[in-house]
Amino acid sequence: MSSIFIAIKSCFAYRETRQNSIRNSWLKDLPPEIPYYFIEGGSENEVITEGDILKLACSDKYQDLACKTYALLTYLYSNQDFSHLFICDDDTYVDLNHLQQYKFSAYDYIGFYPHDPGDGVERLYAQGGAYILSRKAVKLIVNTSFDNGKTKNWWWGGKISKAHHSSIGLLASIEDAMVGEILSSNAINLHLERRFNPLPYPSPIERPELISCHSVSPDRMQQLYQQSKGRINNRDIKISIIIPALNAEATIRETINSVTNQSYQNWEVIIVDNGSIDSTYEIATSYSENDLRFTILKESLRGVSIARNTGIKVASSEWLLFLDADDLLEYKALDTLVN
Repeated sequence: MSSIFIAIKSCFAYRETRQNSIRNSWLKDLPPEIPYYFIEGGSENEVITEGDILKLACSDKYQDLACKTYALLTYLYSNQDFSHLFICDDDTYVDLNHLQQYKFSAYDYIGFYPHDPGDGVERLYAQGGAYILSRKAVKLIVNTSFDNGKTKNWWWGGKISKAHHSSIGLLASIEDAMVGEILSSNAINLHLERRFNPLPYPSPIERPELISCHSVSPDRMQQLYQQSKGRINNRDIKISIIIPALNAEATIRETINSVTNQSYQNWEVIIVDNGSIDSTYEIATSYSENDLRFTILKESLRGVSIARNTGIKVASSEWLLFLDADDLLEYKALDTLVN
């Protein structure tokens, strides 16, 4: 039978802020049969536990995350019984119901990488604050020799973080790349799962099919949890905003920004490029690369009415708002409409 263990990567400096925001939000709904730890480094000689904190015998510094992750996987593999390990950051919001319902037993490595930043580096690893490893995958990682770590360029946003850890001789790195590279070299490829959103928006509240979102502030962590309990009215109303665009490079960026800056954030944007020959499509796509609430479609020049109908066909909400590519929304426009 599949069993999952939750490891929340953190550090001592965030005990009173990020850790408490998770304890007081989604972690409150964790079933007692699912074990978890907040993960810190900083113990001098041995692994110790302080309540729900697992303090590893390694550095607690951000640049040593790869070393901390290796220490974490080594300890859990030897001391905990699990079939799969869910690893997330201390600024990740998680919908526990969706996580428990997920058929994670079908894969060894599950996560999502949002987009190619165009730097020519092929990425084979999950990024964005949440991924799942099978026990088999964990074993492969902890059994990997780090002697070749000094020759590896493990990446984060195109920058190499070099930090030597004397006990394992590792020169590098960010843990996401380390995990992915080791697994791919052992023929375990990342199963891409878009429901692990590496971005702060949308959350599982705005997009109910999502399992998690990342880079969430402590205040927003509480807000999302309150919304999930129905304590904030009207926030479950999602608006599909459809924007036909034809050669709108001069105006469309300002139109999109007037949406992203809204006080009400439960929306999706569907931009239908209606045969543009300028940079309209490229501008629109730049937004979809960093926000999963954007869907960008491209079709031949067939008129604005057909473009709107195309957008309606892919809209996920029954509430529709049509904008032209040179329209602007006032800051509280969506709030006013919803209320």
